[in-house]
Amino acid sequence: MRKPVELHETKLGKDLGIHIDPELNFSQHCEKQVNKGNQILDLIRRTYSYFDGESVTRLYTLVV
Repeated sequence: MRKPVELHETKLGKDLGIHIDPELNFSQHCEKQVNKGNQILDLIRRTYSYFDGESVTRLYTLVV
């Protein structure tokens, strides 16, 4: 017989890739996604010395 597991309250949960807080707000999820996108843009900027707007858009959509 299995031993009972104690459940703990959490401040933020992740379900199907979406972060949700107890009040069902997505603000932390949006913040995490914005940070992830900015990291990708920074990687593109550091990798390529010259690029125009179309090139950045293509690279970003390929990575994301």
